[in-house]
Amino acid sequence: QGGEVFAARNVGNVAVETDFAMMAALQYAVQVLQVEHVIVCGHYGCDAVKAAMGNQSLGFLDSWLSEIKDVRDKYEKPIFGKYATEKKRFEKMVEANVNEQVQNLINNPIVQAAWGRGQLLTIHGWIYSNQNGRLTNLEISASGLENVSPSHKLSFDVEAVNGQEYTDSLDDVLDKNEDWAASQDPAYLRSLS
Repeated sequence: QGGEVFAARNVGNVAVETDFAMMAALQYAVQVLQVEHVIVCGHYGCDAVKAAMGNQSLGFLDSWLSEIKDVRDKYEKPIFGKYATEKKRFEKMVEANVNEQVQNLINNPIVQAAWGRGQLLTIHGWIYSNQNGRLTNLEISASGLENVSPSHKLSFDVEAVNGQEYTDSLDDVLDKNEDWAASQDPAYLRSLS
């Protein structure tokens, strides 16, 4: 049924607030569809993580991979110190990336606002294996404001967000935008009909 599965994909499963497509998908899923589960699902063999583990310049992609390179910098010593094989290091780095992207979602203002409203929402971290088709729950999950990093914790005055309720329905938002557009240029709006 429509709305049961809502997916947003990008290179490396990066969940950052500067990815407007991901943010739009997250906001629609959480605020409009009222999903109860958001899953960051990485996959073993992820070429984005593999590229971020190296230092070869890939042009524009370097900017995108910087988030995963930060994950590499954070986890490289513990992972490389504990695991001897390149394959195992790579797998653990993919898992570390999922962990960090889950934390990014936990710290995300959209997720925090949902929890602040009392909405049921759990963020999960999973890994898929292309080799055997298995989906593994990494046991990384969060379902409340207590999981937000202290430096990212926001306080929400619902009325203060643009002077309106933060929980407007999609119809309310469209109506307000139409009213605004009509007040700005009625001739243009009439030309659309």
